[in-house]
Amino acid sequence: MPPTKNTPQHGPAIRALREKDGLSIEELAARIDMHPQSLRNIELERRPISHLKLNLIARALHVDTAAIARSDAGGTL
Repeated sequence: MPPTKNTPQHGPAIRALREKDGLSIEELAARIDMHPQSLRNIELERRPISHLKLNLIARALHVDTAAIARSDAGGTL
């Protein structure tokens, strides 16, 4: 599946959820079998995120993908 556009901003929402869960980039990256720099680039909006990776990240953070979207829209984390 092609990468999604990072609109609204998935990266900051992922970072906020990761930090809320007390995880470092390295810890979350290990959970989803991704290089930490790739995850950092997603969080910084330097790299688009695929639907597959978005689902893996959401699962690793114990949220559904809608929680990331709500965070994007200014919703409560």
